[in-house]
Amino acid sequence: MKAGENNGKKLHHTNIVRDFRQADPSHNQGKSEIRLEIPSGLNTANMSVIAYAQETEGKIVAASEVKPGVK
Repeated sequence: MKAGENNGKKLHHTNIVRDFRQADPSHNQGKSEIRLEIPSGLNTANMSVIAYAQETEGKIVAASEVKPGVK
C-alpha cells in the first residue's frame, strides 16, 4: 500500500482478537461449553482468553480473563 494514514509507520498492535465464539446457555439449563484450540506458533506468554456474559440488550453482566501461558 502506498497511501493512507499509516503509510510508512511501524504499527504495534495489542489486544488482537484471533477468534470469537458465542454460546447460548438458555438451551442447556444455563450452562455452555466452548473449546478453543491455540494456533500453532502462537506465543502463549502474552495471550489471554476473555469470557463474558451479556444480556440480550447488550449489557455485559460478568467477565473473566485467563492467561493460559501463566502458571
